[in-house]
Amino acid sequence: MKKTFIFILFAFYANVLFAQDIEVKSLKQIKASAEASTRKDLNDKTCGLLRIKMDEEGAQFSGNLVGDVVYKNGEYLLYMSSGSKRISIKHPNYLPITVLFSEFGINKLASGEEYKMATKLHKEKQKNDPKKRGIVQFHIIPSNAVLAIDNQPEASADSGNYTVSLPIGTHYYSVTYDDFTIDNQAVKVEKQPKTVEVDLTEFCPWLNIKSQDTDADIYINDEWRTTGNWSGLVAPGEYTIQARKEGFRTLSQTITLQENERFTVDFEQMKPIVGSLKVDYEPRNAEVFLDGEKVGVTPLSLDKVKPGRHKLEVKKEFCKDVSKTIIITEDQELEIKGKMPMTFWGVLLNEAEKGDGCAMHLLGIYYGQITRGTLAWEEGECYDCFKRFCKISQDSYHGVENHYDNVDFESNKPDYQKASYWLDKAIHHSPTHKYDDYKASIINDLSYCYAQQGKYDDSFRLAKICVEEYHYEYGKMLLAWHYYFGKGTAMNKSLALKLWEYIPTDSSANDVLESTL
Repeated sequence: MKKTFIFILFAFYANVLFAQDIEVKSLKQIKASAEASTRKDLNDKTCGLLRIKMDEEGAQFSGNLVGDVVYKNGEYLLYMSSGSKRISIKHPNYLPITVLFSEFGINKLASGEEYKMATKLHKEKQKNDPKKRGIVQFHIIPSNAVLAIDNQPEASADSGNYTVSLPIGTHYYSVTYDDFTIDNQAVKVEKQPKTVEVDLTEFCPWLNIKSQDTDADIYINDEWRTTGNWSGLVAPGEYTIQARKEGFRTLSQTITLQENERFTVDFEQMKPIVGSLKVDYEPRNAEVFLDGEKVGVTPLSLDKVKPGRHKLEVKKEFCKDVSKTIIITEDQELEIKGKMPMTFWGVLLNEAEKGDGCAMHLLGIYYGQITRGTLAWEEGECYDCFKRFCKISQDSYHGVENHYDNVDFESNKPDYQKASYWLDKAIHHSPTHKYDDYKASIINDLSYCYAQQGKYDDSFRLAKICVEEYHYEYGKMLLAWHYYFGKGTAMNKSLALKLWEYIPTDSSANDVLESTL
């Protein structure tokens, strides 16, 4: 938003300017009267009193004024903040002017002091002769300020130095730097060259804005200026300074700047706009993903979540994944909880941990990827356990059976250590008075897993139990086959040969050994 002290449109006809001027004849400090100390500024500091002698009412003033302007006895009484360096005067019958106190030997108005300005109103017409010209040199600080003469901008000058040829007579110039403008300053052009010095830094405020967030956008009165830090000259007046950043709370400060004031706005670290999320799913220690990134395990509390839509995922082995879209609201906690549906293998693990021997056996087969089909699904504990799985998982008997049959064992790396753990537990949780073939099959599977881990002595010990105690013909054949083809080592062959003496000659396992050894 461009700020200027005075603005007026000029009409030009054949290079003739008709002007009625306000001339300042004098400005001096006088003895302070009682009226000089009757008004204070916003900082509770006594103002300075400026009396302006003028024959006509209707004048308007701009500057560091405090309170209303009073006109009595041919004088305007203006109360101004201490430190004021200029006053702008505008009257409907005359061209406006800006008076710099320094031109009359007064650097700035002092608190509690009184000053008197005498003016003269000129109503005669003034003519500029275009045929007679003079040279005016302008030296402007800061050097990148823009000069305009008679409302016409001049081309940019090097180091703030302008040399201009103008018709002899009175002309008006303005100087603009960023938000700050000095407008309608009169210069009288004569035959002799003239120099005009304009130093905006003598009376305009300097504003410095610092932000700890270097990527924050800086706004002055809702206008974007830069990203990070900003500094520059501005016009006296009120400003709202803001640091804005998406996803963070806007920082804002409103200030009032006086002439020649140096002011720094130092913004602290911006705080994110966040909500909170609580995720509590059973079973515990399930992995939680937010927008594809793992953020923890259940139960989980997050207190710095960006408001808006997010994709929430909860994952755990042997459970069906939970996936949903959630909406986080600023300064509110969203709680998501529930129970993750178990997969077939999740139900199996749950039953095994409760002590079911059949479930333990199934887990051993799963981890070891033993696909020989050693379980008799329609017999005893195995069948009863299977029916319980169906009930818990709310699937049909055939549905769960098909699930098991379709498990892709080959896509997973066998974990014989876990397989051994569950098979060993299954042995101790199986009855000894019935289903001997079932228990023998567990021992057989465990023997195989031990062999895969290189525990050949333990594997052979179980093989002997399988043959001697349970007379497990099917197991004899399988063991003979596994030991020979498992690794192809001398140890495996040696173990296979040891089995020979435990396998009756009429056994089908004998045929396997004869064909392989």
